Amino acid sequence: MLNIELPPNDYYDGIRCKGKINMLSKWEQSKKKSNYHFDNFKNDSQVDKVIKLGKIIADYSEDVKHAVETAKPAKWGDLDEINSEEHLISKDYKITHLSRELTINTQKISDLFGLKNCTGHIYVQMPGNVWNLHLDSLINLAPEEPWNIMRVQISLTDWEQGHFCNYGNYNHQQWRAGDVTTFDWQNLPHSTANAGHNPNVTLQLTGIITEKTTDFLNRLKRFGDHQLTLKDNAWF
Repeated sequence: MLNIELPPNDYYDGIRCKGKINMLSKWEQSKKKSNYHFDNFKNDSQVDKVIKLGKIIADYSEDVKHAVETAKPAKWGDLDEINSEEHLISKDYKITHLSRELTINTQKISDLFGLKNCTGHIYVQMPGNVWNLHLDSLINLAPEEPWNIMRVQISLTDWEQGHFCNYGNYNHQQWRAGDVTTFDWQNLPHSTANAGHNPNVTLQLTGIITEKTTDFLNRLKRFGDHQLTLKDNAWF
């Protein structure tokens, strides 16, 4: 048997984190707050999954164009909710591009969900961007009732080969523009990457569930699709 003596872990952490050797411990701390199994070879369909909520149909071409034109590079250190979740990587590493300017369509979608204290961002993940594995930290939105905090993704572009989105051990792919999804943000580690040729554009909404939210989700589940128009009754 060949025995190779490797340097201690902090040697590698120091290289990856440019001297910030406490990164791994923060990842381990976030894992302790999760009930996920963290078994790389276990596939639990009840846990390793994205939750599909329905579809909001619209022409998103102008929304995508605006997002790509206005999005700015985003680094770990730019996103307040994950300042304490630096995982084996520098805070200066570019993970995606971010547009905080909602268009008419994306604002209408935000209004449909009716989330309290809602924040809406459009993420434009350019080819080469990698948002490495992490756990979200949203509990400050409602520390007494974290189960009422919801994070929703609305795809604004179709999936293409080279676009990656992992939830635990589940690889989400082949989505279409308008697909609406959510996930167990408290427990499920996730990551995204773009190894393709075109931007992957997603509207993300985060806020506290209200009666309006529940009503919209129930109707979306019942009808499957919602046509985003100026008409009051857009269900079919």
